[in-house]
Amino acid sequence: MITLKGRAHVVATALVTVFAVFGLMVSLGGSAKAESFTYWSLWVEEDGKWAPSQQGASDLTVTDQSVLGAKYLESEVELTSSDAPELKPDYAALCPDLPAAEGQVRVAIVLEYGDASLAPDGTNPPGNSNECVTIPEPATAAVALENAGSVTADSAGFITAINGYPADAAGASVTPSAVPVGEPDDEGTDSWIIVVVGVVILAILIAIFYLRSQRRGAQDANVDSTQ
Repeated sequence: MITLKGRAHVVATALVTVFAVFGLMVSLGGSAKAESFTYWSLWVEEDGKWAPSQQGASDLTVTDQSVLGAKYLESEVELTSSDAPELKPDYAALCPDLPAAEGQVRVAIVLEYGDASLAPDGTNPPGNSNECVTIPEPATAAVALENAGSVTADSAGFITAINGYPADAAGASVTPSAVPVGEPDDEGTDSWIIVVVGVVILAILIAIFYLRSQRRGAQDANVDSTQ
């Protein structure tokens, strides 16, 4: 039979262990928190709303009356609607007078240079703009952007500057681990692994304490029976 003192000891030990494991999980989880990056994000129109592109500009095919958005921002890997360009992705409103041409596609492009707080020291972001371009088909977003302004890209094909902004883009890391916008990276996975491992460890420890308490109870019962 487990005494009151013995039960209290088991409970206290279990609580100490739970808090220790919880503290370890919080510490590891904090160190695994995704880092924010400042970079040019690429957006496309889907059902009248902005959506982060799931492809790089060189791989994204555009069709006639497509709408593209490029916005300089600070974010983690997963973009949300709050990160989207401010102008609505409405081709008719953005480029109402661009005539159609055979073998050509018309593309509306929204360029937003982001908040002034993201600008390199001593510089200010240019004013936001929208451009209307006509390019030969088949066409990609990269070609459309190049026709809308001066575009600089890194060796992986990611946009580092548009119209010379930001000026220090040549030496900047503009995307997290060169992961295309919209694709998850390993940061979120690592966090979940930490949580799962912590829960498993906690479950094992609780099981051990339970078995020990049961064994002690059996031992106490045996002692009582022999007296």
